[in-house]
Order: sequence, then C-alpha cells, then structure tokens
Amino acid sequence: MVIVAPTELFEQSLDAGLDLSDDPIDPGSLKVVQMPEKGGMGAVATRQLQRGDAVQMTRPVALFPSLQPIWTTRFGRSIRRQAIDHLPLQTRAAVGRLHGEGENEDDFISSVIDRNMFASKLYGDGANYFGAVVLDGSRLNHACRPNSVYYVDHETQLLRVRAVESISIGEELTISYRSLEMDRASRREDLRESYGFDCTCSHCRMSEELGNLSDQRLRRIQELRNRYFAEDPHFLLGMLGSSLIIAKRYVSNARII
Repeated sequence: MVIVAPTELFEQSLDAGLDLSDDPIDPGSLKVVQMPEKGGMGAVATRQLQRGDAVQMTRPVALFPSLQPIWTTRFGRSIRRQAIDHLPLQTRAAVGRLHGEGENEDDFISSVIDRNMFASKLYGDGANYFGAVVLDGSRLNHACRPNSVYYVDHETQLLRVRAVESISIGEELTISYRSLEMDRASRREDLRESYGFDCTCSHCRMSEELGNLSDQRLRRIQELRNRYFAEDPHFLLGMLGSSLIIAKRYVSNARII
C-alpha cells in the first residue's frame, strides 16, 4: 500500500488512531467476472446474501489527496504514476487493468485513479480528504438503486461493502457511484460527465411517471431531514413519522423509490 501525504499529516493520523496493522478478513462473498455486455468486468455473489451481510472488506492499494489542482498538471500525474510504481509488480498490473484512458502512462494511471477511487479521510489537524484505490471494489458496477452499499472506515482505511437486500448466488453486485439522493436527471448527467457512460439500470429505464414520483420522494426526504437538523419548531411528530415511512420504503424496496 502506498500513501501520498505530507509526513506531518501521516504522523498526526497515526496519533489520531490510524491503524493499518491487521489484514482484513475476506467474507468470501464476491467474485470478479467478465461482463462483456457492460464492456468489461463486474462482480457477482458467490453465496446467498441477506440484508446486512458482508460483501467485501478490503484495504486500498493506494491513498492520494483528493480535490487537489496539482493532479490536473503533468507534474501531478507523474507523481501519481511514480507512487503506483512503488507497489509490487502483481499489484501494479492489477491497477493497470482497471478502467482508465490516456495517451501515455502518466495520463492513464491518473485517469485510473480518478475513475476508481473511493472517498476517504485522514485525520490530522482536522479532516483531510483522500481518494482510496481499491482493486476488487472498483469492479463493482453502478446501479442507481444498488443491492449493496459501502463506506470507508477512516481509522483502518478498510472498504466495507454490505448487502441491502437479498442477493442470489451468481447475481451481480452493484453499488451507486453517486449520492442516492440525486434526482434522476442530475444523476445521469453526472455519471456521463464523470465516467463516460449513460446509465441503463432498471431505475433509469422506468417510465417518466415513476421517475417523477421517485424524484418527488427524494425531495421530500431531503426537506424533512433539513427541517429536522435545522431544529424547526414546527417539525411535528407526524412529519417525523412520514419521513420514517418514506425511508423504510427507500431501504426495503429500492425499485419503488
């Protein structure tokens, strides 16, 4: 694993509890397979999964500061490539098989990092945003209403993926590359600009009427949440009840919302 960070920040992160000592336990739920219909690779379940079951727990092979203008420069792209060069040969080859584009090695590796990183943080003097490059995690394809969700544990830098619904053996495992609270038009445009594909998941193929209904529910969830966190005195118990009902539908039947 390589970490590109100022020495002081890395030492502060260790003092704040960063622990990279233990190897993660593989739950044995995921297998990477060819998916030519999607233009590359994907991941499928190797066992029957229920809601809440662990799909994957793995550590990234590289961490890079995110939101830094330097990565758009030739010098920055060279730094990224040199960092990846410090990985073992087999790991470097696996990074090179991830999706990316570029006219030379520096551009290609930088593109791979941009398109395959998961948001993470290192804690020093406040939170510092990083991007984590995870090999098998990057093989999880996108769905706007996925069957799995993920988060990065900032203390261990482990990517943890869990099922949010029942998943059969051999069924594709999916995550959302963007916030589940984005409306359909914004989500599809963002995916097109960031990843270069038009989403054709079942949620994006639903009728205009159902799509509008989905967007309305998302706006309602955001409205209720914002009023709650704003400590709105008019946020009545009945409103809280309605938000819980909508949220329950959102989790238990993703295809409806």
